[in-house]
Amino acid sequence: MTRFELPDNQLLATANDIVQLYDQAQTSVFKLMSADSVPKFLREPKYAEAIRSMTTEGRSIADGMATIEITA
Repeated sequence: MTRFELPDNQLLATANDIVQLYDQAQTSVFKLMSADSVPKFLREPKYAEAIRSMTTEGRSIADGMATIEITA
C-alpha cells in the first residue's frame, strides 16, 4: 500500500474544506427535508392516527403538536 503524506498545514486545510463541504450538504438536506419531507409526513393519516392514540402522563401527545415549528 502506498502512503501519501501532506504537510500539516495542507492536511489541516484539506480537512477544513471537507468539513465545510459536509456542513453545506447537511444544511441543504435539512432545508429540503424541513420544506418537503417533514410536512408530508405530518399530514400522513397513519402518523396523525398514531399521535392521537399516544398519551403521555394522561395527556395526549397531540395536544402539544400545534406548538411545533419547522425552521430552516
